[in-house]
Amino acid sequence: MRKKFVYLATAVLIFMTLCIFFKYSGLRVQDGYDYAQMARNINDGNFFHSHVIIPLTVEKQTTSNNHDMWRPPVFPLMIAAFFLLLGTSEVTILVMCVTAYCIFLVMVYILAKHMYNEKAAILSLIFVGFSPEICWYTLNCLREPVFCAFLVGSIYCLYTCRNAYILGILCATTYLTRYNFLFLLPSFAIYLLVKYKRKDINKAFILKVAMAFFITLSPWCVRNISCGLSPFFTLQRYEVSLFTKDYPHYTVYRHVHVPQPLEYTVNNHDDVLEKGLYYSALYYWPQALGIGPLHTQNIPRYFFPKSLEFAELKTATWGDFFRVQSRQFSLHALVFIVAAFSLLFYSKKRIFYALIIMGILLQVLVLSFVHPVMRHCIPFVLLCTVFVCGEYLQKISWGKLRLMIAVFVTFSFVVMMGTRSASPAWQQPTQQSMDFVKSSTQETDCIATNVPFELSWRTQRFALWLPVTVEDYQFLEKAYPNCRYFYYHSRKNNAWLNTSSPLKEYLQNNYQLIYQYEKGSLLIYFFRKK
Repeated sequence: MRKKFVYLATAVLIFMTLCIFFKYSGLRVQDGYDYAQMARNINDGNFFHSHVIIPLTVEKQTTSNNHDMWRPPVFPLMIAAFFLLLGTSEVTILVMCVTAYCIFLVMVYILAKHMYNEKAAILSLIFVGFSPEICWYTLNCLREPVFCAFLVGSIYCLYTCRNAYILGILCATTYLTRYNFLFLLPSFAIYLLVKYKRKDINKAFILKVAMAFFITLSPWCVRNISCGLSPFFTLQRYEVSLFTKDYPHYTVYRHVHVPQPLEYTVNNHDDVLEKGLYYSALYYWPQALGIGPLHTQNIPRYFFPKSLEFAELKTATWGDFFRVQSRQFSLHALVFIVAAFSLLFYSKKRIFYALIIMGILLQVLVLSFVHPVMRHCIPFVLLCTVFVCGEYLQKISWGKLRLMIAVFVTFSFVVMMGTRSASPAWQQPTQQSMDFVKSSTQETDCIATNVPFELSWRTQRFALWLPVTVEDYQFLEKAYPNCRYFYYHSRKNNAWLNTSSPLKEYLQNNYQLIYQYEKGSLLIYFFRKK
């Protein structure tokens, strides 16, 4: 019976991988485009740089895209390595993400088998493998599967405490994949101290972990110092994004340079607390529970001055709720979270659970005030799934196990197949327009657009976020003399080009339409300065 379930788990892994490939239709998320560009530029010798220009303050106005300097390095470096092996393409990125997804599931199996038994390991593998959250991020070629693979590997090494050097290297690599791992480091340190007090490890083990951790970080620290950044925490020079009341209709980003976030928070503590509580109560946690406003693109995600109006919050219908299950926390995730907290009261491993849950919960609470996006909670749900499977379900009979797996796989497959994928109806004209843009411009040209990440990846041209007002557009034209083109692309019924506006009149008077595509809800326009 055990071998049959091992074969079943392997078949599920292969099946889920095929499902991800089946639903894949190219890069669709801004971060995915940005990391792809960075990887391509790394191989070209430009190193951690993309062609998307986000308007900054006068001090930072340059075609060298500074915001990429603060991204963690592991994920773009891995993409660059796969580009060298398999060629520069979007499918290569998917292959890398699916590979990380498979490694992550193998690590889940190893961790659960070591902590509990093989039955719990198989169940954890299937439940985590069919989790809509990790599948969606893998499908969109984001770094979550890579981060989760390193994270589970780090937790396994922490739990076993067998090799100090591997533990330190994995912790540093996890940190360089997503900086929010910083919030888990105190939990790791406390657990090592607890093991030391119990005389399970000695001081030399802790020193070896610290040495391996900092040696692994040292090349990145040297690079940060040479760029004028903080050695370890490169978000020290983070920019607080300001969203206007017109967002997302004009998809504009404005940035305020914040050299010291701590000083900014202290000086603006009232506003920070108000906005943090606002987002946590009305946006972040309701989504984590599967309720509340689900249209993340219609909600501002960062702090902004009180003089600006809040963007309109739109609540979702039940149809919307089921449609976005693959991107938001589904109901089964809530069950695993609640069950995981119950483990803190009676389990023999309560100290280990408490420290891991505390670390992830800390980052969720802190980041809900700064960057409230759901991907920060992904490791929380997946680890809770492993813990619950091990504690509650490891003694379940094989018959009930088969029934549970069948029900869960069926539900998750329906959710997976319900995810939105790019339709060929707009893929072909989009690629044709991008080819026209590339053939009509030079490498040094800069293009103002509402889809800068996609445009810069497909055309290898500098792309500038589309401003809202004529004054902003004129200012950016002076700041970037090579900005002589304007590209507009919409897959929805957008009123911007169908109504009169000062910016539209300015573009019509000063720019010449050289490419146009209109069919249904798809609108593509390409202008050149007269």
